[in-house]
Amino acid sequence: MFMNFSIEQLQSFVAVYEQGSFSKAAQELDKHRTTIGQVISNLEDELAVELFERVGRTAQPTEDATLLYRYAKQVIEQAKSFDMLALSLSYGELESITVAYNSFLPPRAISHVRRKLLELHPNMKVNFIIRNRREILEGITEDTIQFGMVNIDDRSLMSSIDSTLVNNITFGVFVSKDHEVLSLPEDQRWAALKSQKQIVIKGMIEDNMEKKTISSSDFEVVDQLTLALELIRDNVGWGLLPRLVTYTDFNADELVEVELSVMKEKFRVPMAVCSAHSKHLRALHSEIVSTLVSYTERVNREALEKYGVSN
Repeated sequence: MFMNFSIEQLQSFVAVYEQGSFSKAAQELDKHRTTIGQVISNLEDELAVELFERVGRTAQPTEDATLLYRYAKQVIEQAKSFDMLALSLSYGELESITVAYNSFLPPRAISHVRRKLLELHPNMKVNFIIRNRREILEGITEDTIQFGMVNIDDRSLMSSIDSTLVNNITFGVFVSKDHEVLSLPEDQRWAALKSQKQIVIKGMIEDNMEKKTISSSDFEVVDQLTLALELIRDNVGWGLLPRLVTYTDFNADELVEVELSVMKEKFRVPMAVCSAHSKHLRALHSEIVSTLVSYTERVNREALEKYGVSN
């Protein structure tokens, strides 16, 4: 026998769980505190368990609440996706879309997408914005962002949206051609780099990849891939850069990829195109994926033919 919980009950439960307070949850949901309290009490009665310990003005989740929270959150996200899909069935072509992408993606890839959309949809306005993964996924859920080009190394975050893997971006360690580490034997280079200034792209930290990407205690953070390239080229520090596009899309003559004996495998980030499950976005989703796959194939071919570098 199934229990029939309403979306209102689950929304109230999640809000109280996240806010730790009935009053704050009421403010978030634009409802009266008494209403939220009654909804939670009814839910506790139906479940025959206590979900929150009322301590003063706080609501502390019980062990049972902690077990239920993740599932309730997923049901709410799926309900939002259902609503968006249902609403989309009557929509025609969009007049405007917003595409968000991680700061470590190459500008030329974004330009390829724009040119293809201009060709296929000349009257559609396309806005491009840089956001981190959390912001992109929230924007897609709230429909302030229609498409995201996002790192999906944590696939559990993609459960309620449409995501298509495009490519695994491989990163390499790059330095200026004048960097002193190049004069060292290969087996001494990594130890030397860990004690020198590292340039880190902000989006990689915001996507919770700092443990994988930050190796020096002396590191500086920059917003843009292009700025990271310039600083490394000017010998301000070393950094992890997307390998193939560094060769093909930027002037790599002043940069050297460092061979390191301790790094047998390259660091890879899986990138996908994400959007809501929606009829009116489906064709655009496929067009963006196709364009990025074509761009990736071109980069792979050019890197191999001109520079002898493969992914």
